Amino acid sequence: IGSIIVGILTLYFIWLAIGFLGMLGGFFLAQMIYELTLMRFDFSHAWGFLALTVAGVIIGTVLAFKYGREVIVFSTSLIGGLAIMRGTSLFFPNGIPTMAEMIESIVEKERKFELNWQFYVYLSEWLVVTVLFLTY
Repeated sequence: IGSIIVGILTLYFIWLAIGFLGMLGGFFLAQMIYELTLMRFDFSHAWGFLALTVAGVIIGTVLAFKYGREVIVFSTSLIGGLAIMRGTSLFFPNGIPTMAEMIESIVEKERKFELNWQFYVYLSEWLVVTVLFLTY
């Protein structure tokens, strides 16, 4: 009975769900951009993290309302690629920092993790899986 109620509510509030998916997609895309700038330029400022996150969420939400179908495909591909990448990172110790570790390093202004070769492998995996999900 609960799933029927959720299905009916989703049907009536579909654009709210699409906006939320765009919000999540923008959030995760902003996190990927931040990880790349952190990796490449050693950029670890709290204002940069916050600005990228807020901008990603706002842009994702606006684009979701404007281009609903395309944003659904892109957001689910991006989130699915992230889920697979995070899952495979559990097999290797010290592979990729978690979001909590990155936020802690921003707050304390001291990097407590190394961006080694595994970090590059995981980011590449995320991009490749996202592109594969977009095409199939």
